[in-house]
Amino acid sequence: MVPSLVDTSYSARLTIPANVSDQPVSHTIAVHAWDGNSGETIAWLGEVQVDATPQFDEPPIVSDPSVDPRELPAEGGTVTIQASAWDLRGITEALATIGLPGGTSTVVYLEAISSSRFEGTFTAPANSGTVPQEYSVEISASDDIGQQAFADGGIFTVAAQPARPGRRPARCQAAPPCGHA
Repeated sequence: MVPSLVDTSYSARLTIPANVSDQPVSHTIAVHAWDGNSGETIAWLGEVQVDATPQFDEPPIVSDPSVDPRELPAEGGTVTIQASAWDLRGITEALATIGLPGGTSTVVYLEAISSSRFEGTFTAPANSGTVPQEYSVEISASDDIGQQAFADGGIFTVAAQPARPGRRPARCQAAPPCGHA
């Protein structure tokens, strides 16, 4: 008599660990079976791919802003603007936004002068008025995915024109007594 073969099903639960790397990981799944005579059979069931963990990317860091000089004469002049900026993936753009008197603004692109220090210049025009003109400075840096960070660069001032000495009245055209000789 031939022994009867009994159909037997086996199951198992497999937990695949999280992928904490920045590259996808593949796992190959195989089943090994042994019979009573120590015979082995291997069946390849397939492959499971675990996507990379999105890397946490913080915005850049902008620090140590510098604006020199802070006080310009009424004739205006050149102001040097610097800041340090850093990002895990690098800085793609650094700039200073200059708030102009009257409410408008202009942008000065800052060039790298080291791996983390950026510099640019702005030429402030002469001030023809009798009130000092203030310019605000805001520095920003962007990383490779467009995240931005900002630092307040403070203000710089272009002095007012000096007060003119009092004018002497013109000689009277009328006949005396006009009070002027």
